[in-house]
Amino acid sequence: MDDYLFDLYYKAFVDYVETESGQRFNSFPSNSRTQVEDYKLELYREGVSQLGYRDWSDDHIGLGKIVGDTIRAIEIPDNNLLEWDSRRGADARPHSKMHAAGEFDLRKPIEQAIYNLYRSDDAERSFEVLVDIFGKKYGLLGYLFFLKDRSQFMPIATTYFDAAFRLLGIDLKTTRQCSWENYRQYNQALFLLRDGLQSRMVAEVTLLDAHSFAWILAHDMSLNGGLPDSQSYRNLPATERASIQKSRIGQGRFREALERYWKCCAVTGCTEQAVLRASHIKPWSESSDTEKLDVYNGLLLSAGIDACFDKGLISFSDSGSILISESLSLDDRDSLGLHGSLKIQGLDDRHRPYLEFHRKKNKFR
Repeated sequence: MDDYLFDLYYKAFVDYVETESGQRFNSFPSNSRTQVEDYKLELYREGVSQLGYRDWSDDHIGLGKIVGDTIRAIEIPDNNLLEWDSRRGADARPHSKMHAAGEFDLRKPIEQAIYNLYRSDDAERSFEVLVDIFGKKYGLLGYLFFLKDRSQFMPIATTYFDAAFRLLGIDLKTTRQCSWENYRQYNQALFLLRDGLQSRMVAEVTLLDAHSFAWILAHDMSLNGGLPDSQSYRNLPATERASIQKSRIGQGRFREALERYWKCCAVTGCTEQAVLRASHIKPWSESSDTEKLDVYNGLLLSAGIDACFDKGLISFSDSGSILISESLSLDDRDSLGLHGSLKIQGLDDRHRPYLEFHRKKNKFR
């Protein structure tokens, strides 16, 4: 994944959902625009309930119960995670073979394959057998695996997720590529997105949140003109893009300069490098080329403090005293470890213009 592009589209995503909802985006469940995506979790719960695979036994294989339960789990009204209806004809439905399996000899291999999917740990073998039975019905397979384990597998709509991956610089195509290896890489890409989101947010991010993030980018924001223009960056030579990425994610000169200057988290004193972030005071996207690499435009912060600072939930006075947004409740402040005695030690006069910019941008008095 291209971290520069991810950062660009993440900021556009936040702007989009905050504009649509009129609310600050602190987490996927708490914002009314992203709450809309909760239907996926509701569909998952309803699908698992209809499936009832925990009640299946070997004795059910071939009798029609497993096929019937699976059909009900698919044909949930308004299930837009899988186009299952017969608008293109009954035979075009992805699960048409389940409906056609009226005889024992037809039902048994189908029910054995579905039973094995939910009752065995060999996901790869199950995927391959289901492809042999149903063909390369990627949407159907992704949905059935989603019902198996939403912490590992996601439903798939190839056209839109390919578009999202292109936007974010992920070199993966899923359209007409239905295979276990491709599905594994698809889910791995969503884990990358989840980790990218988690590094920029305070609240916990799930794999389903990452799925929704990609969908909103490729579907809603694309249709509504909410995507930023990244063509000038994409047109740069690979070496220049690599240099920008290194600087942006704190692996180049900027992070090294901050590590030399601060040596630890500027606020908490934490010295564990693995959790420290090279944070721009004036955002990268709004900084000149000189400001992007100016050590005085940076703070070395532990991950939680960095996320709050990046989201404008906290800022700092010229003397280094912490300023906490009034939008944070006392309980949230306690859970985040934010209190009035926190302070940056070691500020220089050259930090002050950047801190002033941050305060004004985030409406701190």
